[in-house]
Amino acid sequence: MNLITSGAPPYTFHLSSGSISLTNQTGVFVIPVQCPPDVITATDSCGRIWQTTINIHQLNATALGSCTSGNAFISIDSSAIGPFTITGSNPSTIVTHQHQVSITGLPLHVAYNFTVTDSCGNTQSFILPCDSTISDTIFFYNVCPFDSSIHMTQDPVQFCYPVVVTCLNCSPVQIDTIFTTPARLFTGIDTGVLYRVRIQDQCGFDYTTVDVPQFIHLPIADSVLTCSDFSVFSFPAVFTPPVTYTVFDQLTLVDSMTANFPIFYHLPPATYQVKATQPLCLANAITVTLPALGGACIMPMLDSTCMKAYAIYENAVDYTEVYSLVSTVSGTSYIQTLPSPYADALLFYDVPPGNYNLVSDSGCSFPFVLPPFPQYVLSATATHQCTGTSLIQADCTPPISACNTSQGPYYVLLKNNQYIASSVNGRFTVLDTGYYVIRLFLSNTQIFSYNVRYDTICPIDTMLIYVGANILPNIVSTQVEVCGDSARGNIPYTIFGGTAPYTVQILGYPTQTDSFATDTFPDVRPGIYTMIVSDYCGISRSFSVSVVDTCSSICTTKSAFTINGSSFCSDALVTMTNQSTSATHYKWDINGSLYAYVADTTFYASVPGSYTITLYAYVGVCVDSSSQTFVIQDTILNTAKTDTTLCSPFSLRLNTHIANTVWSSGPSDSAYTVTASGLYIATVTNACGSNLDSVKVNTYPEISGLNLTDSKDALCEGVTDSVMITASIDSSGQQSVTFRWNTGTVDSDAYSSQIIVYQAGPYQVTALNGFCPVSQSITIDTVSCDSECIAGIAIPDIFSPNSDGKNDTFYILHICDINPFEMHIYNRWGELVFESPDIHKGWDGKYKGTPEPEEVYWLWLMLTLPDGKTIYRSGYVTLVR
Repeated sequence: MNLITSGAPPYTFHLSSGSISLTNQTGVFVIPVQCPPDVITATDSCGRIWQTTINIHQLNATALGSCTSGNAFISIDSSAIGPFTITGSNPSTIVTHQHQVSITGLPLHVAYNFTVTDSCGNTQSFILPCDSTISDTIFFYNVCPFDSSIHMTQDPVQFCYPVVVTCLNCSPVQIDTIFTTPARLFTGIDTGVLYRVRIQDQCGFDYTTVDVPQFIHLPIADSVLTCSDFSVFSFPAVFTPPVTYTVFDQLTLVDSMTANFPIFYHLPPATYQVKATQPLCLANAITVTLPALGGACIMPMLDSTCMKAYAIYENAVDYTEVYSLVSTVSGTSYIQTLPSPYADALLFYDVPPGNYNLVSDSGCSFPFVLPPFPQYVLSATATHQCTGTSLIQADCTPPISACNTSQGPYYVLLKNNQYIASSVNGRFTVLDTGYYVIRLFLSNTQIFSYNVRYDTICPIDTMLIYVGANILPNIVSTQVEVCGDSARGNIPYTIFGGTAPYTVQILGYPTQTDSFATDTFPDVRPGIYTMIVSDYCGISRSFSVSVVDTCSSICTTKSAFTINGSSFCSDALVTMTNQSTSATHYKWDINGSLYAYVADTTFYASVPGSYTITLYAYVGVCVDSSSQTFVIQDTILNTAKTDTTLCSPFSLRLNTHIANTVWSSGPSDSAYTVTASGLYIATVTNACGSNLDSVKVNTYPEISGLNLTDSKDALCEGVTDSVMITASIDSSGQQSVTFRWNTGTVDSDAYSSQIIVYQAGPYQVTALNGFCPVSQSITIDTVSCDSECIAGIAIPDIFSPNSDGKNDTFYILHICDINPFEMHIYNRWGELVFESPDIHKGWDGKYKGTPEPEEVYWLWLMLTLPDGKTIYRSGYVTLVR
């Protein structure tokens, strides 16, 4: 340190602490590393004096931490000189040379006061924070019946202990100091009284709560393990501190245990009293009766290798014991298989159905009846939904029952041998139409979720289901006859397609809601009506129905009306005045379309042209009509037709309905027939004015060569039969089209389309190339097929390809010629293992030259009888060796 820059050397330096006194020529004073002095005095050879105050080393410390963590971290500036002494209530004293000190294991919820002192005597004090963290609810509950005190708990609460708790409305006021919770508080407390309690801790927390104390019984339950062992437990299952359970036989003490899950072993048959107490003043008592060995249910199951077994579920299983099934008829004993596949279940293999006693090696016995292993049969239906999807609902008969939900049944959906989805309730939502395969599985020990693949569990049954297109509702009705105009008729109807429930309407009558496809519309008077049917999805169609008065022989009704002119300019109002006689109700048609149901009406002349208006006058079913014609002349556009596209060849009549018309490429006439595409311009002049208009005519190629054929023209009666219908067009020189069938099937961008039908009736297809539709229909009938040939067809359900010369090949047995013929065989994973177009060629049990395993395979057949009729069969065949 350069202290003197002037004066005459030598210089003498003194420290006020007296620790240093020296003389030198340079005026430079070097201070050793030690605690600094307060004042330095320098004197030169002339007696002049300099003084200065210095402070080289200072104590600067910080502290982090809190009482809620139990940790503290003290950091001291590196310029401070150690050793350092840290004092406080806890720890009492720490001496260290380190500038950073970590302190752990401090008591929770206690404020810390620390003082740090360095070797120079400098000190610094600070307090680590201790904030209380307390929820809004502090419970005071459970009056102890022993001393009328209450217990306090918190949910959760962190205090800086000790805590002072004051009962404000106790008489007299009571104050308790607690050092931990739960804690017993106050005395002389009553249930049903609202108490106000104040809580204060050492960190400044001050809170007042209210509560009504009550006496709470300790909920306990028992579980009988065997005829000599039982356990007891409380709710919640884990208490802190644990519950003490004491077992009595009448008044005799049998056993006692303090635990959350005590088990009392090797007790003789009797009825026991169990008392439960807990230090928080909770108490209760129950009775337990031994013996009580009993099963919850019996579950026929398949193990991981798909072998049949019975899983017997008990209320509780003692895993230290061994169980057996002993036949009550033969005395044969079957020992359980270990380990058990499920918790609380006993597994038994190769046990025939019958009456048994379940016996444990401790002497417990309980009667059981093992049912036959069920033969599950799969069924399914498909219904349409308003979302445009279809719902497939699969069911099993009999229903598969399980002791817990981790054991099937499982339904798996496939299409084109590809996995689609799986379900435990058999419900699938699909968008596409077509054939689907549904498989029913029963879970094994490896499966604990219904989100399973179709190749991981044991198959029980398989079926094929067809999902068709959602067909619009259609209705069929018949004419109803009544006698007399005052009579009323009930109109029967049948609804096809759509989604129930349906609403059926006739104008002037209450709307009828119906969940059934066949019903009647009641109390309709004679007349011709429009019936409107709407399904649940809002799709509607209308149909004409009638009630006829058969007693009416003479119709006196006469229809007549007047019009306020025969020719009108645009924007004029045409008025029709009714002059009919004897009519009860009316209907107006304009150009063949329904216009109104009133006596008099008007028509706004907006669209030019010629109009024929007809008035129908009714009395019951008697009706008379009269017609008149008027013309609306045009002074604006649309004197001819709008631009249009037509199928070629064509002939189009253009007409302005105005006498004074000159066409740009034709005659001077109101009408002009054109046979070629082009732009046609008309100049018209009439009493309403003069104008120009044009129409552009384009052509579109017509579909040619639509052909509709069937594989046969009739279905066999009494059997499941089908017909394939094929529609095609000439593929040369024209573009592909869209085929629309009345069954709902649609094939786009194609030259041909096929459907398979299973019911007799008319079938129609429409080919559309974007504009020009062409339709054809075909009718499929039913006939009686060759019953002798059908009776001679036999499908074996088992064969044994073991090279012993007996039943080594699977054939379809027949007595008549079957051609064409198709046979397809699939394994349980849906894989095609054999197919044949020849009924004389059978399956040898091999796939790609390798013998297939013993199991059940799915069979599908198509057989064509000598009369040309085709039938289909499906089923199962079992391969054994």
